[in-house]
Amino acid sequence: MENSVFSDLKKDKYLTKKDRSTPLDQAMLFATFDLHRAVENKPFVQTMIMKTITRPAYATYLSQLYFIYKAMEEVGEHCQNDPYVKPLYFPTELNREKALIEDLVYFYGEKWESKIKCTPATIRYIDRITYLGESNPAMLIPHNFVRYFGDLSGGQVLKYKMRKSLKLNEEDKGVQFYIFENVVDGNKFMQFYTNRLNALELSNAMYDEMLEEARNAFQLNMDLFEDLEKLYPCIKNKQLEQVKKLVTVIRHSQKTWTISAILFVLALITKVYRDVSL
Repeated sequence: MENSVFSDLKKDKYLTKKDRSTPLDQAMLFATFDLHRAVENKPFVQTMIMKTITRPAYATYLSQLYFIYKAMEEVGEHCQNDPYVKPLYFPTELNREKALIEDLVYFYGEKWESKIKCTPATIRYIDRITYLGESNPAMLIPHNFVRYFGDLSGGQVLKYKMRKSLKLNEEDKGVQFYIFENVVDGNKFMQFYTNRLNALELSNAMYDEMLEEARNAFQLNMDLFEDLEKLYPCIKNKQLEQVKKLVTVIRHSQKTWTISAILFVLALITKVYRDVSL
């Protein structure tokens, strides 16, 4: 990340406004906690976390992110001078469209554009972003917060999981989406960003509206994963819960497991994952 972003922080004109007693970033996290958990427990997401996702499924996921980020970044550029958007507009540091194109070329080849299309949920996502850009640009902020902060935090864990599960060992090819070349220190950048976010002068109505829009952002992402689950059969929720409970029992067990018990557990897990698309 360019040093200019952090130059003269004490003189940053966007930090002269009084923060709320409950910072907006924390309020959005609290307001979306249940949906965040729900997204993490989606079967498709679990295939990434558990490193069982296939290349076709992961490539399709990236293709949908391409459409979403393309819309977010085009609308963001159009709205960059909005008084609420301007202090949080960092295209050099955050934009993902070019990185996603690199990943899509890796998975689909040079003719990648002819091989991808939006799912219904992705279309609804894009429509929402476009609508906000035209009618209420300030409400783009929760969408940016949900997506980019997720990529800078949990996304970094997924980067390593995808490398391992899909055997992506070719100079970060296939995981460029998760690499922010212009952000030298992710934690420092996120703190800088949240300082500005929390210094926005918002009416009570706008504050509440941002919390609601953050929930909308999570719901749109959940809808996307449901579309992907229709395309790529994943572990059913009931089966997933069985595995989670089993793993919990193993972790907390003080017993010494016999060979036969271990084989039984492996057989059960194999059965659960049998429906994962290859």
